[in-house]
Amino acid sequence: MPSITNLFHIALKTPNLEATSFFYRDILGMELAQRPALDFDGIWLKTATPHGEIIIHIYAGDAALEPDGSMAVGAGVIDHVALTAQGYEAFRQRFETWGLDWRENVLAEIGLWQLFVYDPSGVMLELSFAAASEDQATPEFTSDRQYRPREPFFDASSYPTFTSGNA
Repeated sequence: MPSITNLFHIALKTPNLEATSFFYRDILGMELAQRPALDFDGIWLKTATPHGEIIIHIYAGDAALEPDGSMAVGAGVIDHVALTAQGYEAFRQRFETWGLDWRENVLAEIGLWQLFVYDPSGVMLELSFAAASEDQATPEFTSDRQYRPREPFFDASSYPTFTSGNA
């Protein structure tokens, strides 16, 4: 019987390769992966997990444009991309340090804590934390930080600008 065995990679488009690279490397902690010689700009990012590597392909330049030449923002019909993570409080502090807006959620009945944040292209990411692996009490947060489906909080006009000068 044929079966799906794992998610191989996701591919995202960006109008700003430098800012997107900075976000995934310096804020989320991913590293650059070897990328074959392709005929368009972009990068590959990776991070090791107990189940193998997570790989994200970033398309830039002409490859990131829609057929009409425009640049899409967000993830279309995909609501968000979820990644498992460790270090709940450290990620909260990074988001605050870099001026990123985020939302939080606690699913106590299944031992899961969540942080939601947008990348520079408006793709919402969910960072999911196993509560049992976090060395802290259940996080508390104000109601304005509560994640609510159907309530987007991405604002391109106030999103931080990340450049190599930020590092």
